[in-house]
Amino acid sequence: MPLDFVSNTDEMVPILVKPTTAGGRPAKLDGTPVLSITSGNATSRAATAEEIAATPGLVGFAISEDTEGSSEWKVEGDADLGEGVVPIVETGTYTYSAAPAVSVGASTGTPVPKG
Repeated sequence: MPLDFVSNTDEMVPILVKPTTAGGRPAKLDGTPVLSITSGNATSRAATAEEIAATPGLVGFAISEDTEGSSEWKVEGDADLGEGVVPIVETGTYTYSAAPAVSVGASTGTPVPKG
C-alpha cells in the first residue's frame, strides 16, 4: 500500500522502516534498505550513522525541491537473509507546497529630512 506524505519546500521528511512478517511480527532485512526518488525533482539522502543511532529505523530523508511539486519515492530492501536477493519495496508520493510566510519582513531605511 503506497505511503503518501506532504511537506513544504523548506522541509525534508524522515523515512523510517520497521519490517514485519505477513503475520505482523518484527522481521529482519539483509543489509540496509535504500531510499530513492523514482520520478520528480525531489532528492533523497541516506541517514548517517549518528542519525540512525538517534532514530532507530531511519533510512534517510526525502528532500523537497525549491518549487511546489510532487515526486515518487521508494524504499527497497532484501527480504532474503541468505545469499540470494528477494526485493521488497514500498512506494508513495511526496507532495510539497510553497513554504508559508512567517514574517512580513518590515525594515527601515535611512532617515531623511522632514519636508
